[in-house]
Amino acid sequence: MKSAGLPSALALALVGLSAAHPHGTRDVKGTIASFASNTTLNGIAYAPYTASGQCKTAGQIDADFAELKGKYSVVRTYGTDCNQIANALPAAKKAGVKLFLGIFDVSSIPTQVATIVSAVSSDWSLIDTVSVGNELVNNGKATAQQMVTAVGQTRQLLRAAGYTGPVVTVDTFVAVLANPSLCDASDYCAMNIHPFFDSNTAAENAGSFITGMVGQVQAQLSDRNKRIVCTETGWPWKGNANGAAVPGLEEQQLAVDSIKKAYASHPSDVILFSAFNDLWKHAEAATFNAEQYWGIGALYSDSGK
Repeated sequence: MKSAGLPSALALALVGLSAAHPHGTRDVKGTIASFASNTTLNGIAYAPYTASGQCKTAGQIDADFAELKGKYSVVRTYGTDCNQIANALPAAKKAGVKLFLGIFDVSSIPTQVATIVSAVSSDWSLIDTVSVGNELVNNGKATAQQMVTAVGQTRQLLRAAGYTGPVVTVDTFVAVLANPSLCDASDYCAMNIHPFFDSNTAAENAGSFITGMVGQVQAQLSDRNKRIVCTETGWPWKGNANGAAVPGLEEQQLAVDSIKKAYASHPSDVILFSAFNDLWKHAEAATFNAEQYWGIGALYSDSGK
């Protein structure tokens, strides 16, 4: 089962977003150790699969990370399958980035934590964050309380193994707005925000859309000063239009520029989606036949074509 993230059209369909766009950027201060080795760069999401859905080899992952060197501060992955952590660690070290690891299946947390611990081999210096689940509450796969429990269990196991960095659960901003306990239980608030799925948001307004949603979530948190990280956002360069949200190369560049401008004072608080086009995914009308084409700059991985 593939564990990489997928933008959720359902999340944005649940609310009338365009009528209530708070504007303006906000510098969110963190209480956890530095989010990335280079906080002047954004993060990037990455999936270790070939176009046919097979696991990429260590050499292929190394080549992919070489493409990302100097462009990003942290690489977000989503699972423990495909030996991806053990393969990504040396690639990350060579590329000068940290890893944002993920536990995708919360039904087997001890097993996946053991996989992480084994791969890291007591050297946690390259691990920026460990996340538990991706959009599970939004997709009806878990309750908020189940995720709060999962975060606590994961944190306890990782602390026992020597990891002292952030442990979070990731969901859509819609799910977080409805369940702020997801952020309260996390070491920082982590949520996916995809402006493309709001039919009233054009590419050039992507950044203000994101900061508006961040402001709404911040108002719901028990700690209003808690750091908030947008763990997925971007814009497809190919697919069908969603009202004012139109895919395209020019539109993607406008959206990314808008996002980077919104996060200019704290660029490491946003993770772009995604490093490469994901041809292993399937086109669906519900998400405007765009799933395969979110690679920033329309970039293809040599091993992902």
